[in-house]
Amino acid sequence: MQWCWQSLQGWSLKNPDKAMEFIPGKDSYVVRFHIIDHKTKFTKPLSFSFGLQALPARPVNPPGFRRAYWGFSGGGQGIPGFENVSLYSRGWSPQLNYLNLSDTFLRKRREGLNKRWKKNHYICAHYLNHRFIDGRVPEYKYFQEEWRPVPSNRPDIKGKSMKLGGQKNYIMAPVCYGSKSYQNFYIYYLDKFMREMTKDSPAPIGLYFDCGAAANDQNQLHGCGYIDSTGKRRTELAILPWRETMKRIYRVTKKYGSKNWITFHMSGQPKMAYLSFADVLIPGEQFDSYFKMKKAREKTWPYNYTKMLSLPRMRAEFTPYAWGGGQVFLSEIWNFARKQPKEVRQRAVDHFFGICFVNDTMTWGAGEAKGRVLAALSKYFPWDDDVVFHPYWNNQSLISMEKFNKDKIVASLFTNHKNNKYSLMVFAFNDTDEEVSTDIELNLAKLHMPEHKNGILRDPISEKKFNLSDGKGNITIPA
Repeated sequence: MQWCWQSLQGWSLKNPDKAMEFIPGKDSYVVRFHIIDHKTKFTKPLSFSFGLQALPARPVNPPGFRRAYWGFSGGGQGIPGFENVSLYSRGWSPQLNYLNLSDTFLRKRREGLNKRWKKNHYICAHYLNHRFIDGRVPEYKYFQEEWRPVPSNRPDIKGKSMKLGGQKNYIMAPVCYGSKSYQNFYIYYLDKFMREMTKDSPAPIGLYFDCGAAANDQNQLHGCGYIDSTGKRRTELAILPWRETMKRIYRVTKKYGSKNWITFHMSGQPKMAYLSFADVLIPGEQFDSYFKMKKAREKTWPYNYTKMLSLPRMRAEFTPYAWGGGQVFLSEIWNFARKQPKEVRQRAVDHFFGICFVNDTMTWGAGEAKGRVLAALSKYFPWDDDVVFHPYWNNQSLISMEKFNKDKIVASLFTNHKNNKYSLMVFAFNDTDEEVSTDIELNLAKLHMPEHKNGILRDPISEKKFNLSDGKGNITIPA
């Protein structure tokens, strides 16, 4: 369950930093919220609001998710047999996050994307923004005070022309979905955009939402904020307006095709009250500033995620089974790591992709490892919507590993059942600095593959083969 609330309206706290307690017990944990932490006199009924979101908030991995190459750069052919999804395609439109576009512009863009779809199944996840719109557009100039959150800056938009297109001319003007007129404006033109872009075209139209966190707002012109017991207006987190807008975005987008993916760059803020309407969550950028800080202080800090991502942290925060939908981890620090020597870069990218994939999380970036694995899957394993994931933290009835350590040395299983044929992939991961050789035993009867008890496990990356005898064998897992 995930607890959420818009404001502290109705709370009475002297120690707000201690309002939440996390109390571990022998067999369970207690999360305790203190609504009132001191003696308080009531002269009228007390009311306060909160929400509880069940987790995972939606089915894991949307249809088609596994057959997509997430984070395709747009160059080359991509991976044959996969849909090549371009993320963060900022600059595709003349104005930032503005969908009141001309029919001519939409027609030309539709025709261009249709050609690319036919060429290599290219899908553009169009860059949009939950918190900002281009301040040069006429609607914002008219509705600025009603649409903007309070407090926020007032950008200089007087006399600015929207005829100058391109990213260099964008003006980042803040908005809030708490304004019903802005919400309606946005949904109306999103509907037009999706309708025109999918007209007589088989190409799916993706959306990439940036700056996804709900706004803190007290703009009384559109009803956000509240009056506290002292008569002062206070801000609230606009969770319910964001939820309503995301619900409307989902309805509009899926009306024109189930493969019109909604991706959401949320970077460590998995607020599922509204993110439950996203197909794909994109965390990861939150490590960028931490990496820069550590690198500035410690020159030997590695150009990789080995000191920032661990298996316990991955399964707690970055697996789709915690939240729902698909998970594509943005390797933001890869911009630094790729400048390193090949031997340093390869180990960094292999570790990053491995720690994600063993948790059934896909990566945006780490193409040197991801490309090898997806190409191998295309050759040896039916990698599609029918795949069932058996996580290392809950598959001990299917596989036993001599040196298993759920925080260091693990193996997840992926199975697929098609046309009375069962397929199995063992994905082992070693989060130590030394190569590991370990005995394993597969329960092939329970995996519906007893005929392979004396078969072979093939490593398609190294081309090594590991013999099984009655389901038992020994495998080597690189550091």
